[in-house]
Amino acid sequence: DGARFPGVRQRLRPPPHGRQPDAEVRQTGRVVGAVGVRLRRRQLPVKDNRFLLRRQRLRPPPHGRQRCAQVRQTASAEVPVGVPLRRRERAAAPPDAVRPALAACLATRGIWLAAVGRRAEALAAEEEAVALCRDLAAAQPDAFRPELATSLANLGIHLAAVGRYAEALAAAAEAVALWRALAAAQPDAFRPALATSLANLGAHLAAVGRRAEALAAAKEAVAICRELAAAQPEAFRPDLATSLANLGIRLADVGRHAEALAAAKEAVVLFRELAAAQPVSFRPELARSLANLGAHLAAVGRRAEALAVTEEAVAIRRELAAAQPDAFRPDLAASLANLGIWLAAVGRRAEALAAEEEAVVLYRELAAAQPDAFRPDLAISLNLLGDRLAAMDRPEEALNAYEEALRTLLPFFLALPEAFAERIDDMVRGYVNACQALGREPDAGLMEQARAVTSDE
Repeated sequence: DGARFPGVRQRLRPPPHGRQPDAEVRQTGRVVGAVGVRLRRRQLPVKDNRFLLRRQRLRPPPHGRQRCAQVRQTASAEVPVGVPLRRRERAAAPPDAVRPALAACLATRGIWLAAVGRRAEALAAEEEAVALCRDLAAAQPDAFRPELATSLANLGIHLAAVGRYAEALAAAAEAVALWRALAAAQPDAFRPALATSLANLGAHLAAVGRRAEALAAAKEAVAICRELAAAQPEAFRPDLATSLANLGIRLADVGRHAEALAAAKEAVVLFRELAAAQPVSFRPELARSLANLGAHLAAVGRRAEALAVTEEAVAIRRELAAAQPDAFRPDLAASLANLGIWLAAVGRRAEALAAEEEAVVLYRELAAAQPDAFRPDLAISLNLLGDRLAAMDRPEEALNAYEEALRTLLPFFLALPEAFAERIDDMVRGYVNACQALGREPDAGLMEQARAVTSDE
């Protein structure tokens, strides 16, 4: 059908605080705001699964594959690129014959803008694409519901990338509902897209703290991808690898670390094979799967192995970030933050501190440009820096880092308590312990805001 735009799978990154499996156990005890018994803590890694969300690209139908610039010129000759749809319509409504191709070009533009770190512009392009696809699907549902589902899935990724997690989840859920209906009618055509959309839904659910539902979505995605890869391995092994990496993260989220490790190992094996054959396409994903594997290994006490695979991930990401800094600096920062944890775990404290300091520098730059997307990561990295400074007997600097971390993350916790409760809990403990080390009382106002997250287990 020439009017249908097949989706091209492409990987992207999930919500900033959803970036590496949790290697923690929930802590016990209650923070009451006074200096007293030292509170037990465990360092929580920076999560590193952003890449695991995957994007689909709308392609213009074969008879209408004009260059995007030509399509825009036909649709609205005097409206500059990036103008919102409502203004475009006031200037000159795109002709019906051009609207499908324009939607496809907008979606493609969003993909490339996101790939170079221009997240706000990518979101604007995708919002325009969704509006066009809604109109098209309303008029011709059989022809354009796949395009609407694809655009909604991409919109969810773009929304998550700028920190709008609840809206991202709503878009992803709508996309899954559409793909389910389409796959029920035409399974061969639409089950791959359903699997991709389920994997994305799982990441969005996890980002707002709905971990059990996230795990269920990830399991369903893996089941579909295994069947597809068994039938067509060259076409669907990348999808299977990605879905396995996602599953590992979701299993770790609910404390099933041995199963998480098995899934992560299988994903790394697949990505090594893929990267050997197509390094440009798959080295970034190999690095991400290695980063996740490191956290899974650490969660089961295999710290030396965790350090080795994390060092490999950092090496790959340094090369990628040197070539494309806007696209890969967030990944490098996440790996450096976790490298600091694993270096400290094997007693290499000075190196651990250096890695954590570099991660904080990167996250400060990222958060300055995109605060909603990266301030949570900055807070987590500052908390880890506090741990490193405390271990080096630099208590004043440690306290400053812990306090900044807590103040930075609190607004995000208040907006999404389920997603950030464990992080805030850990930060409160670090802050109170640092106050105790210096013989000071914690800030009463700060503790009042944070007290809601602490409870006896």
